[in-house]
Amino acid sequence: MSNAYIIFGRKVESYQLVAGTLATLFGTLMIATGGKQEKPSFPPINAGSKEEEKFILDFIKNKEASAEKH
Repeated sequence: MSNAYIIFGRKVESYQLVAGTLATLFGTLMIATGGKQEKPSFPPINAGSKEEEKFILDFIKNKEASAEKH
């Protein structure tokens, strides 16, 4: 078929080396890019100060709590 290499005393065809290399490459990429990625539940708050941000977050929390009661 094609060239064969002797690796650890065994005959390995070049297509087997290619398949192993691609499997290792794509497997490593999938593991590296996988995992849980948190997405924000709402758009980011662009407040001018910490007090304004706290006010907005409290307002949202109060509205969600009142919506659950109804």
